[in-house]
Amino acid sequence: MKKILAVLLALMLLLPAVSLGEAAEVVDTYPVEFDDFTLYVTSYDIIQKAPTKEEGQLLFLLYPNYDETAVVFNNINAVWSIQNLQPDLPELDVNAFGQEIAANVAAQLTASGITASNSKLHYAEKDATGAIVLAYSADVDYTAAGIDLVTTLYQAQYYECMGEKGTYIFTVTAYDPDDLTALLSYLETIEFKR
Repeated sequence: MKKILAVLLALMLLLPAVSLGEAAEVVDTYPVEFDDFTLYVTSYDIIQKAPTKEEGQLLFLLYPNYDETAVVFNNINAVWSIQNLQPDLPELDVNAFGQEIAANVAAQLTASGITASNSKLHYAEKDATGAIVLAYSADVDYTAAGIDLVTTLYQAQYYECMGEKGTYIFTVTAYDPDDLTALLSYLETIEFKR
């Protein structure tokens, strides 16, 4: 009986601590439909969707957990290509491909007035289903673009090869490796329409 009373007293002591806890915030999640996939976003996100799917053009631009006070914005975008990469996958050297992509991104940033240096490929993988995943970083200096910021840019690219339907290239951009990992969770929820 003394043990039961001790347990009850201990539980009663915990009640004030439990009452101080806040209820978990409910986040609304909703689907955004595209021709070949469904992307799930939250009510805290801002998404800009292209009116039509065009070769090599931006299909959407998503700002997860948008913060209008931020200097730079973590984002996810997608581009569609009519090119079917599946026949080339068995011979594709994914590390060389990843190095080339990382170098091209750094060159494109520099050409746009954002100095990019120290480009590194961190991860490159392909699988038999036609998926390619790359992760890379570069040190970037936005000063010449009018923004007083020198930081490291982290990006990941996910290529979904869908045979005759073409290839979707999703690019995730963040300024912290943990944020990059968190943003990749959006890609894990995509439902492809085969």
